[in-house]
Amino acid sequence: MLFFLACVSGLARAVDLEAERAERAERAERAARAARYAFAHGAVAFIVLRGDATVLERYADGVGPDKLQMLFSGSKAFSCVIAAAAVDDGLLDWDAPVEQYIAEWRGRGRSGITIRNLLSLDSGLDPARGGGRDSEMIAGQSIAAALEARVAAPPGRRFGYGPYPFLVFSEAVRRVTGMEAADYLARRVLEPIAARASWLPTADGHPHLADGALMTPGDWLAFGKLVRDGGRWQGGALLREATLSECFKPSRANSRYGVGWWLDSRTAACHAGRGGESPARPCMVSALGRHSNALHVLPAADLVVLVLGSVRGRQEIDQERLLRLLLAGNGG
Repeated sequence: MLFFLACVSGLARAVDLEAERAERAERAERAARAARYAFAHGAVAFIVLRGDATVLERYADGVGPDKLQMLFSGSKAFSCVIAAAAVDDGLLDWDAPVEQYIAEWRGRGRSGITIRNLLSLDSGLDPARGGGRDSEMIAGQSIAAALEARVAAPPGRRFGYGPYPFLVFSEAVRRVTGMEAADYLARRVLEPIAARASWLPTADGHPHLADGALMTPGDWLAFGKLVRDGGRWQGGALLREATLSECFKPSRANSRYGVGWWLDSRTAACHAGRGGESPARPCMVSALGRHSNALHVLPAADLVVLVLGSVRGRQEIDQERLLRLLLAGNGG
């Protein structure tokens, strides 16, 4: 009888191992299919991380895991993590009026604008969309101009995508921390995960928090892993998960945008299902930037997906199609 039970147990283990190998092979094939699509449409880097294991990592010639890349609007997602750290440290409150931190805003019809409004892009401030070449657009914007931006709508009523709300936020962080927001991010979040970011400056010499981050693919991936894991890193908590989850609450004016992060894609969201997931662990959130730069964070599937495009590319990668290829295994 014992021999029979041992045989049955061994057979069951063999079946489980074979099923696991088949699943890994299928994941690898889906990742390869997505990579082929991405590189055919101008990608220079594509990485898929599942848990702590790299499913796929590919680069174009001249690009590697340690080469700095411009993130453009992918930079915006850092602001919510900065805010979460500052809230944990008792320096900011999500729903405090910005004028509590920036005194010159008092008495100027801006009392209803909160930190959350700034990062949800529903503050009502003129967002200064801008135009022209990337570097010229970034270099031509300033925190001083953002602080003087006109109020175009009441808070919470209108979604306005642009840099000025993030520049105002960076000034609030500078005043409560005594350092640039980018330096606070580095000390509080990036250094503990062995990551670094460089920043293009605004016209008045501050890090351009909305569009100016440069980061290596490896470091941006580590940041995504921290967010995917609810603020935990190597067994410790850098951020409280409940605080970080505020980043993933939709704006009142745009249900597809959270607090500095784009929310679930229509075609790729929740492919793993929400069953048993905490509200703090969304199916997918994304940091999206110009030239097809994207960091997709999928806690429900234990995935981080990084895509970097070329600044010389003439077309944007369809991120939803890319995710369909990766997650659903169909031709999209």
